[in-house]
Amino acid sequence: MIYGDHNAMTISDKDNIEKTIKKDLNKDYQWQDYQKVPLIMRLSDTKMKGINHNSVGEVDVMPTVFDLYDINGIKHFGSSVLDNKNHLVVLRDGSYVYGRNFYDKKNNTTYNLDSGKILSNDLKKINEAKNQLNASDYIIRYNYLKNK
Repeated sequence: MIYGDHNAMTISDKDNIEKTIKKDLNKDYQWQDYQKVPLIMRLSDTKMKGINHNSVGEVDVMPTVFDLYDINGIKHFGSSVLDNKNHLVVLRDGSYVYGRNFYDKKNNTTYNLDSGKILSNDLKKINEAKNQLNASDYIIRYNYLKNK
């Protein structure tokens, strides 16, 4: 299993990327669509062969490993990518990606990444993103895992 912990492109790469893909990435939602980091898994089970385009995040790696080895009963963030569903991918600033929708916290706006159309904000997902960040911060701030 190979997965990066951050995108490979920085804003300073934007001009070169735009020339290469022949697209204008001047809107935040357009740039966000090119920030994807692949998760590559090699499995012996050929019935799982293929490409899954669902949105998943780094927090989904451990639950996926647990799922592959049929390990249960351990608390964790995230969900197994083998469930073939979109997962809420929360960014550090509180923005998130869910499926082909991107919520930009800075602008408090949700965009469809395919069309650029502005959508209604999903308050439930915005709160879920906030709760995930708060839980993560709590673990780090209070060194929760070291004490267990």
